[in-house]
Amino acid sequence: MSKVILGTQTMGESYVFEKHYGWYLLSIKSNAYRLAEENLTRQGFGVFSPKHNSTKKKGSRFLNHLQPLFPGYLFAEVSKNSPDVRRLNNTRGVNKIISFTNRYYPLKKSLIENLRLQCDANDVFAHEFSFKTGDRVKIEHGPFTSFFGKIISVKSSLRVQVLLNFLSTSAKTEISTSNISLISG
Repeated sequence: MSKVILGTQTMGESYVFEKHYGWYLLSIKSNAYRLAEENLTRQGFGVFSPKHNSTKKKGSRFLNHLQPLFPGYLFAEVSKNSPDVRRLNNTRGVNKIISFTNRYYPLKKSLIENLRLQCDANDVFAHEFSFKTGDRVKIEHGPFTSFFGKIISVKSSLRVQVLLNFLSTSAKTEISTSNISLISG
C-alpha cells in the first residue's frame, strides 16, 4: 500500500490517497447523476446508484419515476483494472470523495453487498418492512401520494389498512406496503 500526497488544501492540510481497492461514496454535483455515472463508467470505475420508485403529482396527473435512494450521492468502485482513486475527484459531475479525515478509505464491502441484495437488476431498491397496527405512514405512490395516515390493521406482509385524515374527514383504505413508507416518531 503506497501513499500519494496530492497538493495541499488550506492551512497546510494535504489529501493523502492510499491505494485501496473497494467502494467509495461520492458527492455528486447538482443534477449531474447521469453525467457522473457515464464519465465514471467510461473511465473504468464500477458505479452503483440505488434508486427507488416515486410518484409526483403534476397538474391532475400522477407521474411515476425513479429517484436516487441517496440524493446527491453515488458509489464508485476502484479495482485493479480501474484508474487510480485520485481520478474520482477529477471526474465531471463528481463533487468530491466523502471522507471525515484527510485520508480516503473504501467503504466496508458488506455495506454495498447488503444494499445490492435489496435491489433488483436495475438497481431499484425493493424494501420490505414489517408494519404493525398504530404505525404512522406516508403514502408514496398512487392517488393518495403525499398523504399521511395511521395503520389500523395489517392484512398480510403485502397489504395494510390505513386511516387517512384529510379535510376534517377520516377515510379507510387498503394499500400495498410497497406504496407506503414508515414515519419515525
